[in-house]
This record gives sequence, structure tokens and C-alpha cells, in this order.
Amino acid sequence: MALNTGADANFDLRNYHLYNAFSFSNSRLDIDFLPVGIHSYINPLIDLPFYIVYQTYGVFAAHILLIFYFSVFIFITFLFNMRVFDAIKQQYAPYYLFSFNFLPVCATLISISGAAAIGQAITTMNEIQTATLVTSSLLFILPTNDPHRQRLLALMLGGYLLGFAVGLKLTAMIYAIGAVFTLFPWRGTLAGIWRWMAFCLGLGIGAVSSGGYWSWTIYKKFGNPIYPFYDGVFKSPLGDGVNGGDLRFIPTTMLDYLIYPLHWAFQSGTQASELAVRDPRLLLLLISSIVLISVHFFIRPIARTLLFLIVFGIASYVVWLLRFSILRYAVVLEVISGTLIVSSIAIIAFLLGLRRSILYFLSGLLAFVLISFTDRPNWGRVPFPDAYSLSMEPVPDGSIVLLVGRPVAFLAALIPGRDIKYVGIDEWTTQPGPRLKVISEMLSRNDHKLFALFRLGDDQIAAIGSLGLTLESRECSPVHIAIDPGGLVFCPIR
Repeated sequence: MALNTGADANFDLRNYHLYNAFSFSNSRLDIDFLPVGIHSYINPLIDLPFYIVYQTYGVFAAHILLIFYFSVFIFITFLFNMRVFDAIKQQYAPYYLFSFNFLPVCATLISISGAAAIGQAITTMNEIQTATLVTSSLLFILPTNDPHRQRLLALMLGGYLLGFAVGLKLTAMIYAIGAVFTLFPWRGTLAGIWRWMAFCLGLGIGAVSSGGYWSWTIYKKFGNPIYPFYDGVFKSPLGDGVNGGDLRFIPTTMLDYLIYPLHWAFQSGTQASELAVRDPRLLLLLISSIVLISVHFFIRPIARTLLFLIVFGIASYVVWLLRFSILRYAVVLEVISGTLIVSSIAIIAFLLGLRRSILYFLSGLLAFVLISFTDRPNWGRVPFPDAYSLSMEPVPDGSIVLLVGRPVAFLAALIPGRDIKYVGIDEWTTQPGPRLKVISEMLSRNDHKLFALFRLGDDQIAAIGSLGLTLESRECSPVHIAIDPGGLVFCPIR
């Protein structure tokens, strides 16, 4: 699919994914200053494989790696659904003794084809990798129908995988909180406490394994291990002292919180995404959960595995809704939605005494309808093989280049030269305060040539003037690159 549609050109790749891996690989932490604004110091570990393969074998090979990521995600999702439906089969045998091979396939098709999952397939947005780790974690922490069979080692390993995902990308914290809540020993039994502690221990070890080194490095430099986020807690000398966050999509009223998935369930909308999407999966996740809980309490108990999954899904959904409400971060919720949707159909079919052929038909039909009905965002692609080939005026060695606005920083990873420093200029880095003071001191030295990279028409160009600098507009030259044909220019400044 990606090989036919072209190379990834999404906004975040051009904003920070490519730059952060380049910076880490070339030890630029103490050379550049806030080149990507608030995203300058996100853990680069998850971006390194793509960057290394791209540098070594080229852009085509790097996208083969992205295809591999998505293939593993599909495989793990299928194993996850097999695990859940095996638990259901044990409870409802012999009625469904031979009927569940088809149902995990339907559930998996629904799980992997959501707007968040398939929209980010074969991209560098990295949610697929973390979703794979989280789903793998669920394979170990899902309870069996026998409550005495859940081993501490499995819980610790599940916690490790989930913690590793959190260390790679903090948005996976949604599911860490959901799992900690779901596994919490609410009955206060000693066995439950030990299981919860084993999981939490694995969670912490996993997070330190993937994010500990980078967080410690950033802490030593800025006094905040996840700078500049949650600075209300860490109080970095170069921070704002507030927690902040991306609040663009957070609901604003109680009614909006209650009906949030309705906004894009049946018509395309941008309430939860930068690009328009149409996808009823999260709505169906909530409806299926209500149906299964009703069956459990009023008709017949359902499998412990399903109960766990419902609580985990709802808890994670609430955290996602309160903290982000961004559909891109809901890949695991889409995975769970496919499982619960088909599970609810299977259990209702059993309770109604429907023939297995009808169950197969309904499950397959729903999978087909959901796949066909979903509108997925196109985050941007350009043709191979010259997608990342750069054509621009050479940058003199020893220069300081201002990266004005976003996304621009990806160019730093592609520009040849020695001893070049990159400084990010945007509405955040140039706010009056300690960050602006550092930038002003860097630019006040007379031993560097100054240049600016920016996009024509960008309102943030005025920030250059606020620094007491003047563009040499007559000497500006265009920057040509396929993944960003949006009028980038390179100008000397004085």
C-alpha cells in the first residue's frame, strides 16, 4: 500500500521525528537550542530505527521497516483476539466449539481498520509501535477463566511491555493508567496485591528501560525529565512553570464529554483529529461494553477476560478523553472495539439460540460495513524515490540557522555542513523569559553567519524582527524538497 502511494510526508515527520533522531545520532543536544520548539526533546529512541535505515539504505528501505511494524501489529492483534475468543469458547462450549476461528478474523479486521490505526499505517507517527506493545502487554495480563492461573511473571512481563511503550512515547500512559486501575486489588486480597505489585514493578522497569537514559539526560540539562511538559511539577529554569498540553480537542461541556464519539461516528468531522475522519468504532466500543455488562448482571455471567477488557477499555477511554481526546492516540481503543463488538454479537447469538451460520454472516457483514464506512485521514505522501532529496543553497560551515515556524526542522537532518547550529523561533521559544534570553545571547555573538529557514507567508516571520534582526530578502533562495513543496525559503539575516 505505502509503496504504491509513496513516502511518508506527515507533519510530525517534518516537524520533529526526523530531526530528533538526527540530533541524537549526531550528539547535538548541546549544540542546537529548541530547534523544534516544545517537541525538541521528546525521546528519540522510537525514531532511531527509521532514521538509521533511511541513512544507511535509503527512503524505500525505511518504509519497508514501517510495513514490518504494521505487519507485527496485525499479527499481535490477531493473537489478542484469538486469546479473548478462546476464553469465550471455553465458557459457551459446546455450542461454539467449532465456530470461533472465523470470529477472531472479523474482530481483527475491525480492530486494524479504524481511522486511527489504518490512518497511521506505514507512517512515522509511532502510534502503531506503541499500540503493538500495549496489545502484547494485554496478552500477558488478561485473566483466564480460572483466577488462580494468573502468574506473577506473566503480569510482570505484561507490565514491562506496557512500561516500555510509555518510555518510548508518553501518550501510551493512557493505557498504563487504565491497566493500573483495572488490576488494582479492590477486594484487598493478598494474592491480588501481589499481582498488582508485580505488574507495577514490570511497568516501572519497562519505562526506565526505554526512557530512563533520555529522561535522565534531559533532567540534567533542564531540570525536567520530560521537558518542557508538566513543568508545573518539575519547575525547569527554562520552563513556564505550568503543565500545559495539547487542549485543542478536549470537550468543553458535560454534554460534549458524554456524546463525544458521536461527532465523527456517522459523518466526517475534525472534532478529534486535525484531518476529517468518520469512524463509529469508539461509539460501538461504549455500546458493546454496556450490552455485555447488562448481560453479565441481568442474564448470565460473561468470561472474566471480557470483564477485564471492558473495565480496561472504559478506564483507558476516560483517561484519553480527559487528557487528549485526540483520535490518533486511540489505536488500542480501536483494537478493543473490534474485540468487544464481535464478542457482543457472539454472546447475543448464543442467548437467542441463533445458528452459527447467522453469527458468521452478521460478524462478517459488520466487519465489511465498518471497513467500507470508515473515512481515514491521509497524513501526506509523496512519490518515491526522491521524496527526501533536498535542493537549496549551501549553508556555510559555522553558521547559525534560525528555524522559523513549523514544520521546518526536518531540513536540519538533510543539510550538509559542519559546525552549523540550529535555533527554533516560534511563538513559544520567543516568549519573554529565560528561553528568549538564551536565544538572544546566542545571536548577539559576531562570530557566526546568520540565516533563516522559513515558509513564505508564515506569520511567525515577525518573530525575527522582534529579535532585532533583519532579513536580507533580496538574497533569499527557494528550498526544493518533495515532502514539503510549501514555499520554503533560505535567507541570510543581519
